[in-house]
Amino acid sequence: MADFKAVCMQEVHSENLEKIWPALIAAIDNSEFIALDLELSGLGNRRKLMAFTMEDRYKNLVHIVQTRAVISVGISCFRRMDPTACGPCQQWVPQTFDVSVLCDEEYTVEPGSLKFLTGHGFDFNTQYAKGLPFKRGNDQVLLTVVSPCSVCT
Repeated sequence: MADFKAVCMQEVHSENLEKIWPALIAAIDNSEFIALDLELSGLGNRRKLMAFTMEDRYKNLVHIVQTRAVISVGISCFRRMDPTACGPCQQWVPQTFDVSVLCDEEYTVEPGSLKFLTGHGFDFNTQYAKGLPFKRGNDQVLLTVVSPCSVCT
């Protein structure tokens, strides 16, 4: 079993994205696997998420995606400490980034979800003041185009 004493996490937001962007890309490029974690403004009726049929589960998930917003994206990149090690002797080096995002559209917020997040250290002040703006869906265009950094342009 893994023994995690401390995992360093780099906060990413609009004020430091240009500085952190190269390290984030390098971490992704050099990782053997990546874990993503999305924090949402709520999940709706939890019972509907476990509907009996996959079709019903899908419909319920679509409703959540259309009415709630992603408020944080966690990206953990893992590489082996010793690339030649295998089996239970492997040791992994994690690099974790917490990307604060802010949806530019109206969305549902569930008090229970916010209470959970604040109880686990989530900083809504940072999210609203410095979160990277986005619109839901891949076919939306932001009115103000924000380039992450000069490296990407």
